[in-house]
Amino acid sequence: MSQNISRRALLAAGAAAIPLQRALAEQKEAVVVSDQDFGSPAGLYPNNPALQEILERLAKDARAKAGAISSRERRIVTIAAVAGTGCEQAFTAERLQALVTEPGFAVEDARECLYQATAYVGAGRSARIFAAFEQAVQDAEIDAIDLTKAEQGDRRRKGNDIQIAGFGEGMRNFWEKGPADTVPVREFLAENCFGDYYARPGLSWSEREIFTFSLLASLGFVPQQLLAHAKANLACGNGRDKLLAAIWTLLPWIGYPSTLNAISAVEQASAK
Repeated sequence: MSQNISRRALLAAGAAAIPLQRALAEQKEAVVVSDQDFGSPAGLYPNNPALQEILERLAKDARAKAGAISSRERRIVTIAAVAGTGCEQAFTAERLQALVTEPGFAVEDARECLYQATAYVGAGRSARIFAAFEQAVQDAEIDAIDLTKAEQGDRRRKGNDIQIAGFGEGMRNFWEKGPADTVPVREFLAENCFGDYYARPGLSWSEREIFTFSLLASLGFVPQQLLAHAKANLACGNGRDKLLAAIWTLLPWIGYPSTLNAISAVEQASAK
């Protein structure tokens, strides 16, 4: 009888231990979410722990597959995602400090990305992002006021030279081509979009292109522009592997439809 009781007790103890073992295993596998990691959107959901874990796991896995871009490029791509999705909540003092802690990327670089974004998202959306960014700079007590100057001189020529380098000789004096009543937009593209933004110092041409591609992917449903800038990226040396790495970095921020559209643009651009 005592043996039976002992056996039953052991079996009961063993059965009770199984849930505990599972709980301990799950605890070991638990995803740690930081609200200071600028590269992940998970910290933006402090009241939704399950969603935090889902997003942090995805961001971590996506980052592991994005080895073809540098740490600096990953930051540029992430800012594009924030600007393209209009996620001004991403700019807090803590997250901004995390963004600029590594050598080789400063507040001025982040701000220059937002300048580039303005040409594509428009001043209406850019104003909110800029306001959140500059407030984060102040809250973080970082001494980095905007001392940059607007481009001067023949901005149309400067801009058109960049267009030709990125999109081919067919872009030379592009404003002269097409319907006469739409000449203004082609002039503005050369002198404003490219002459005022692309010609600025602070980011290289290849960095501006990977930023612009990432921004367009984040906006979603701009297939013509996305394809054009996928081709421009290839022209300036950002290969297919780098563009795909940028897309993996964007995925947690922009969702699957926009991710698939971006992949389609890369496949079309790199097709022989």
